[in-house]
Amino acid sequence: MFKQIIDVSTLTLPNNNSNLNSFGTNNSIRMILCKNTEIEGYYIDQYNTKSYINCSTSCKSCYNSADNCTECNIGYIKMEKNVYIETNFLINNKNTFICFPDSLSFYHQKSNLYFYKDIKENIYKKCDEQCEKCSGDSFTCISCKSGYFRFEDNLTVCKMPNRTDNIYYNENYKIYYYLETVNKEKIFRPCYKNCFRCFGPGTNVYQNCIDCIDGMFFLPNKLDNNCYEKPENYYYLDDGGKKLIAYADNCKKCDKKGCSECEKLFFKFNENVQSETKCRNDYIQGYYTDITSQSYRNCDIKCLNCVDKENVCTGCNNKKGFYLLEEKYKLNITKFSSDDCYNKCPPAYRIDNSNKFCKDFLFY
Repeated sequence: MFKQIIDVSTLTLPNNNSNLNSFGTNNSIRMILCKNTEIEGYYIDQYNTKSYINCSTSCKSCYNSADNCTECNIGYIKMEKNVYIETNFLINNKNTFICFPDSLSFYHQKSNLYFYKDIKENIYKKCDEQCEKCSGDSFTCISCKSGYFRFEDNLTVCKMPNRTDNIYYNENYKIYYYLETVNKEKIFRPCYKNCFRCFGPGTNVYQNCIDCIDGMFFLPNKLDNNCYEKPENYYYLDDGGKKLIAYADNCKKCDKKGCSECEKLFFKFNENVQSETKCRNDYIQGYYTDITSQSYRNCDIKCLNCVDKENVCTGCNNKKGFYLLEEKYKLNITKFSSDDCYNKCPPAYRIDNSNKFCKDFLFY
């Protein structure tokens, strides 16, 4: 049996109550009731006073201590289970909890933690680790914890930047953000629309891109950090399709093999299959310019040089052992057929001392 002391100054006492002892003054009567049942608003102190003791004002009912509520009073709500707000102190266990004044948010000063009110469950819940304060749910931040920052386009979200470059990547929207101080607060701002990542704030003139989004490129001949659409001419994409390569000089169209089309009065040239095609308009020994294909073509092997066609020589290829007859050589003919260049001098001719033509030996 446990004692309960109550004020009964306004009660009518029964004529016979063997379990009731009373004492008091002229103005009031106090009673000691002996019971062994739970009483709302009281808890049983089983170890010390062996009596019923009032619960705190926050508890409608409590167990083992005044603040260890089993039900909250009107104007108070409980905390979610298993939330620590003091060192080694658990607010809620399986059956009891501490009740706090009912509000949309709650700050526990001793543990320096903020909580928000879950309207549906009518309980306090802890804010997410990114939030210093929150409202409505754990992720809707009112302010951020140290090291976390809000977003210009979403002030209720706090994130921590990459430690190496102070930027943040939103995986869902595929957007990078940079940190900038606005009204004494550091916030995340999205990079300029053409940038994948960026150094800082960007405009159409100064984009400040680290790299470009798909379909946009740095121009090789520009020293800015801007990303551009691929121009129709003058650039081609590398094998990975991520980088623009500038055409060689005088190219009108180009690819990874070199120039595929030249500017007017220029012709395509490559020394071998592996070399890059370039555009030139100068003299190249052993080649002539073909107007139709707009390219340099090899002369016949007999010709040192040629014009218009591969077999129209302007000189025989002495280095390969081809020579013009003396009579044609001395006429200073500007062009002639490759058939006029002999690999071996005909009968009655031999190579002259200058090694340039076949000389009639009868006149030696």
